[in-house]
Amino acid sequence: MTDLSVRDGISAATHVLAAHLAWLRERQEKALENLRAALTIMLDSELNASFLQIGKPMIVLLKAALEETGEQALNEAQTEKAQKLIKLAQQQPELGGGIRIELDETIVREILASDAVPDFLRHSPLTPREWQVLNAIHSGLSNERIARHFKVTPSTIKTHIRSLYQKLDVKDRQQAIALAEQLLRSVQDKP
Repeated sequence: MTDLSVRDGISAATHVLAAHLAWLRERQEKALENLRAALTIMLDSELNASFLQIGKPMIVLLKAALEETGEQALNEAQTEKAQKLIKLAQQQPELGGGIRIELDETIVREILASDAVPDFLRHSPLTPREWQVLNAIHSGLSNERIARHFKVTPSTIKTHIRSLYQKLDVKDRQQAIALAEQLLRSVQDKP
């Protein structure tokens, strides 16, 4: 690698991390701006580690970028690179063997559009907060940690959990996790 390509790799990695941080802070426009910059820098490179270092959340970011229209839409080369990166990210093992991607609006829309989703879930959709709580349960967080994360009381989280269990027709945490895993796999397996 030449010095220029090393600098480009560092610049792309910085943009990827900035995109992930902005996404976590719910600054979608800034996240996608950084992601587009990283894609542009790395178009002709096979060095994809910068994109894959954040794991499965990269799938969410890339799919959101592919959904953009108008001036912000990815060009053909960026689209091809994004699709390739999604396939690579889907193949990456997660620590502990589970899928850990964010259940944001993009993924929720894909889940609800999937043929694998039971009809009862389409007709009795979870609230955005219930999706977030389901994601936190799926990620292995305790009720107390979920409550601290959302800055609410544990009893509020218990209310959300009871509601989502009823809507999902599950009896306990393990069944909720298994269903979330199934729903995420149905989305993740799509190209």
